Amino acid sequence: MVDLIKAKFKSKDVPNDIEENKYLEFTRPLSTKTGEIKKEAIAKYKGLTFSLDRYENLTIIGSIHKYSNCGRHNFNDFTFKDTIEVLKDISKKFNLDLSKGKLQNLELGVNLTTPIKATKVVEGVQVHLSKKFKDNPIRGAVYREAIHSRYYLKAYNKSHQYRGKGYTIDKEIFRWEIKYCKMFSLKQLGIYSLADLYDAKKLHLACNALIDKWRNTIFYDPTLRLNEVSNHVKTTNIYQWQNPNWWLELSKQNRKKHKDRMHKIFRESSDNIKEVILKKIKDKIKASFHNRVPMTHPIKSTNSLPFNTLYIGLNSQLTNTFAGVNACLYRKPKISERLCA
Repeated sequence: MVDLIKAKFKSKDVPNDIEENKYLEFTRPLSTKTGEIKKEAIAKYKGLTFSLDRYENLTIIGSIHKYSNCGRHNFNDFTFKDTIEVLKDISKKFNLDLSKGKLQNLELGVNLTTPIKATKVVEGVQVHLSKKFKDNPIRGAVYREAIHSRYYLKAYNKSHQYRGKGYTIDKEIFRWEIKYCKMFSLKQLGIYSLADLYDAKKLHLACNALIDKWRNTIFYDPTLRLNEVSNHVKTTNIYQWQNPNWWLELSKQNRKKHKDRMHKIFRESSDNIKEVILKKIKDKIKASFHNRVPMTHPIKSTNSLPFNTLYIGLNSQLTNTFAGVNACLYRKPKISERLCA
């Protein structure tokens, strides 16, 4: 679920011997004009970039999903358990207190198998709220992106991207992703640092945004059965529905009216791909958190203080203390030895 991270550690929280760490080899850029060696230093490890600025602040940026695959790819599943495993590995190898690593960017995404070509799914996404999905063919990917002020929404043909890099992938993989470029929404959930990604409740709530954003995306279904629709739909509506500019020219009220009508026709006369994808997103998130769904109703502890019981039943306890009560929120999964050396 978690993919790219960007986190900054202040110099006082960075180990003094970070440049001597056996897993990192820092280099300092050399000016070709003056011959001056820059003070910034950069090292890379398993797809993560470690950058020390002139004040010895450390920034880590990269995909922790790829990190779990030795920096190679992120087209497989990456669960909550995997997230914990990678974060623990980073903390241990680089002697970092992850609570000191303040998040500046965060990407959350799901890889989904699709009943039709993943490229067709990507081409079907048109508009999210008031933003158009624009083609952005980077690194050989079939890719569309809607840019909001605080976050980006991304739709990929992930299988096409990695087949182009020489991988053998025998299924269609569509990736739906949200990148937070500003942390406002995540801070509202209590996510400030890398350590907060250990919290299943917070992370699950953050991942649920993938469901909400997909629901609010206008999607043209390429499986529409033309023999079942009216001539007006064939001659007029189809061209309108595939034109994001047409959607954006509508008032908010008219956009909703036309979207509801379009989705009604898709439910009746197509394979209803949007709903299929929606269910897959929900199922993937649920499976990532070991098929546990957050309880929405409070229960009471022995002294009648309310608390939520999220993910009770995994391995060793992780507790949260408030108002003098030790309330079990969830149990951490066991950490495997799956990470590459």
